Amino acid sequence: MSVSSMEKHLFNLKFAVKELERSSKKCEKDEKLEKAKAKKAIQKGNMDVARIHAENAIRQKNQSLNYLRMSAR
Repeated sequence: MSVSSMEKHLFNLKFAVKELERSSKKCEKDEKLEKAKAKKAIQKGNMDVARIHAENAIRQKNQSLNYLRMSAR
């Protein structure tokens, strides 16, 4: 591999890490929104709707952690 090819490859890896970290932050934000929706649904007494939002919050949290794991590799 030539030096410029290595530099290009290194740049692409760094760019991918930043993209994964950005996606992780977005998932964390979405998780907070889903938690708020779940809380509001519980206050209104809609347990089925609250459960759906809680499941979505858990899914977003797991996705966020997966993005962070991938960015660390």
